[in-house]
Amino acid sequence: MVGANKALEADLPYISAVLVGIIGATAGRFLVDITAGLTPKQFIRGEWFVGTAVIASVVYVICDAGLGFSIWPASLISFGVAFVFRYAAIWFHWEEPEPWEPAELKETEVARPRIQDQLQAEFHPDEQ
Repeated sequence: MVGANKALEADLPYISAVLVGIIGATAGRFLVDITAGLTPKQFIRGEWFVGTAVIASVVYVICDAGLGFSIWPASLISFGVAFVFRYAAIWFHWEEPEPWEPAELKETEVARPRIQDQLQAEFHPDEQ
């Protein structure tokens, strides 16, 4: 949202504002993962990490430029929409689409645990 806001303040086109918003949201996570010695989240199949940045940026641009909201309402609305979408993606185990890969590679793919199962194991280990 901050990147999209700054791009709109610089009078960039709407598509540029969305792209700057996406880059701003994902570049920070990329740097954190690299410095921590982890594979960046962008390169791991997950629950719509980059997609959430797209939604937040688009909603912010619509609220700011399209509807004329000031920075606070536009930010709160875009944050709320993105938060609900990301949480739903994690809860319902929605995964970003991935490119085609050969069947022999899919055979070795390990299913990722659902957040419900991880929370159950953490807070109620005796029920396992």
